[in-house]
Amino acid sequence: RGALDEALECAEKSVQLRARLLGEDHPDTARAWTNVGSIHGARGDADEATRCERRALEIWRARLGPDAPASLQALANVALLQRTQGNYTAALELQREHLERASARLGERDVTALRSRRLLALTLARVGRRHEALEVVEEGLRAIPGDHRMARELEGLRRELAGPGGATRRGGRGGGKRGRGGRGKKRR
Repeated sequence: RGALDEALECAEKSVQLRARLLGEDHPDTARAWTNVGSIHGARGDADEATRCERRALEIWRARLGPDAPASLQALANVALLQRTQGNYTAALELQREHLERASARLGERDVTALRSRRLLALTLARVGRRHEALEVVEEGLRAIPGDHRMARELEGLRRELAGPGGATRRGGRGGGKRGRGGRGKKRR
């Protein structure tokens, strides 16, 4: 944990320095806030990570607008942190917003929008709204050709949701246990 403490100290100094030299609302300051948030997340402090990511989101939205790629990424980060903390109501609201904005900005077939759709479906399933989750996945499948790189992943999720028990045990990124150490991709 010593390396993370040192990294956090450096990252916090970076925020202070950038804010002083470039301004509180400069994109580089937002990037520095994201770095601090990532380190807090790695240390297991989800509340501080969320606070930092929300600050970055505020800056990105104010400077670039709510639909800019950096704003969308920050929104996805906050949504994921809310989900990881078990704040499913907040996570669902943010995930729906992310899906709507990513789809409008990037298109329904864009990988970012499709991954957003997948995470929304997993969260809906986690809170017992399996039918809604299945609808979200099927909407995504209707939007893409069968050879799209996300088609197989969404099709697998659809089968899982339609099967007994649904996807409620799956956590998606950062939420479920996979293989050794509880992280990584499911091996087939």
